[in-house]
Amino acid sequence: MQSYVIQYPSSLEKELKEFDLLLYNLFSHGDYDSAISLFEEKYAKVRLIEDELDREFKFHKGGLLHNWGIALIRTQDQKRISSGIDKVVLAFIEDLYDFDHFDEAYSSPAYTFLKQFTQAIPLFNLIAEKIAEIIKSGRVIKDPQEIYNMAIPEFLEEKDSMGQTLEDARKKIREFVDSAGEKEKRVFIGGAYKNIAVLKHIADTVEKFGFIPIMACDCQELSEPPFDQHINETSLLLLEECQYAIFEITFSNGHLMEIERAKDHADLKVMLVYQIMKGDDPPRVTRMVITTSFEKFGYQNFTQLTAKIGEFLH
Repeated sequence: MQSYVIQYPSSLEKELKEFDLLLYNLFSHGDYDSAISLFEEKYAKVRLIEDELDREFKFHKGGLLHNWGIALIRTQDQKRISSGIDKVVLAFIEDLYDFDHFDEAYSSPAYTFLKQFTQAIPLFNLIAEKIAEIIKSGRVIKDPQEIYNMAIPEFLEEKDSMGQTLEDARKKIREFVDSAGEKEKRVFIGGAYKNIAVLKHIADTVEKFGFIPIMACDCQELSEPPFDQHINETSLLLLEECQYAIFEITFSNGHLMEIERAKDHADLKVMLVYQIMKGDDPPRVTRMVITTSFEKFGYQNFTQLTAKIGEFLH
């Protein structure tokens, strides 16, 4: 934790530990209404005590906000779900602001939940930029809502601009894929570009079997301003224009978002491939990927990979 983050007073810490035990019971019985009321009460108390601290100190409230958000989301009420997501964003702000390194925040439960909302990722990145500036200035902000409010207007302004950019990108993508060939033959190829030799082999193999490989890097205009600032979004647009998708997942990268989006397209046929040393090696990829229902295949050489691609496409 950063030097400005201090522990709760012992009496408050004891109260919150007892609260955690009560929460476990409430969550187990699905009594989220009672949990939410208690979260409101406890958070208000924590903030009241926090505001009495010297201005250079604060509490870390990430866990409290995250669990509050989850309780709201589990009610399945649309308004409460929206409020719950906002609470998880506040938890992520606390993690970014209080942890020693941003990497810790990006692997926290809050961001693990939030990263599914790919359209909001620019907002999360903007929040991180704001927090970096605040930390550099030496200013301590106790209320994460204040930081959230700093980022929202700028994000909305950028979103309006991005909307037009993506609409222009969609037109160029349509031109690109239409010139490539019919959708029924298009195969989106995703993966880490540091693994480009393998991705190109997959593309060549797809073409060899009479199908059309589609890679974001082959659409040159998407790599140029202003579209280069929205590569994740334009890749998702390309994915939607394909009938098949092959993801090389040995190395994690932005294609994880594309895999998540692929779940929303029931008519998209997807295969995940990854490199292994031995035939019985488990894939060394994230749990999020392993738990998908998509076909998965581990290969030791290009001969095996080529044969599997042919089987997948026919």
